[in-house]
Amino acid sequence: MGRLSGRHPQTGGPDRCRSLPAGWAPSSAEARWCLYPLYHSAEWVPKGNNRLFYSNKQFDDYVEKLTRATDKADRDNNLKLAQELLYKEVPQIPILVTKETSATARSSRA
Repeated sequence: MGRLSGRHPQTGGPDRCRSLPAGWAPSSAEARWCLYPLYHSAEWVPKGNNRLFYSNKQFDDYVEKLTRATDKADRDNNLKLAQELLYKEVPQIPILVTKETSATARSSRA
């Protein structure tokens, strides 16, 4: 289970509920680029961008395993498990989700 103590993780004082409007767009299509900076325990502010102060050892393990995986099936499985854990714990509530559409030409080489 993730951290939900009611205490601020850095000051130890009461954790006040507040809104933090933020957006995140990965510069690549690589899944770790969204999961690690936003949710990994090692990325708490001010070191990283985990402004939710979300912490879950199992999630961290899944992300680290998918990062090291050399087998596509192993990587995909750990990615799936990490995403399912986030879905179950709901560390943040998205208030806007956009639908993206992209296309490529058959002649393109990427």
